[in-house]
Amino acid sequence: MLADVTMKSRLLAAFLLLALVSVLVGAVGLSASGRLAAQAEGLAEEVLPSLRAVGQVQAQFVVMRFHATRAVLSAMKLDPEGVADAHVQRERARKLAEAGLARYASIPKAG
Repeated sequence: MLADVTMKSRLLAAFLLLALVSVLVGAVGLSASGRLAAQAEGLAEEVLPSLRAVGQVQAQFVVMRFHATRAVLSAMKLDPEGVADAHVQRERARKLAEAGLARYASIPKAG
């Protein structure tokens, strides 16, 4: 049966089969790309804002520790102005940390 088919027909059939396989692979690739884009968008909308809020809280805790240490060192030097300034700066950092915690709490959590 294959002996009756011309070389031209065989090549055409092989080319069409290859084209069909290429279209199928492309369709699967596009589908997977769409799913990946949806997952990336979900991460950007749900995970990143919470990471930013947690990062803000963590940074402000570091600032609070710095100013608490600064207050202790100023007290050891008998520098009341340094102590007062350190307490003001620590309080400002505490308020920023609380704002970060509030922002984190307001972010909808998945699951």
